[in-house]
Amino acid sequence: MRRETLTSSERGGAVLGRYCKSLKEALIRILWTDLNPGRRFYVCGTQGIIPGLLRRIRTMEEELQLQRAKVKKIRFWFGNCLIVMIILGLFLLLKPNSRMRNS
Repeated sequence: MRRETLTSSERGGAVLGRYCKSLKEALIRILWTDLNPGRRFYVCGTQGIIPGLLRRIRTMEEELQLQRAKVKKIRFWFGNCLIVMIILGLFLLLKPNSRMRNS
């Protein structure tokens, strides 16, 4: 049985020989963007938030705002139509019948 050893970068730990300006060892992270999924890169400290995830959240928030604006317009027009229908209904109910006057 063959046993493979993992390098520190494959284990997700610090990479030997790569140091930040603060003289701390650089860490390797994996990129999860649409253009380069799985690409590895070096970061200093706790940097390396997943940019693809942030972009996806931002896109979904923008889409949510657009949907809320559409719902607001629909409610506005529905309310106005309902008011007009009520006024017309009351007008027709309260209007004296012209046939009864002629009789």
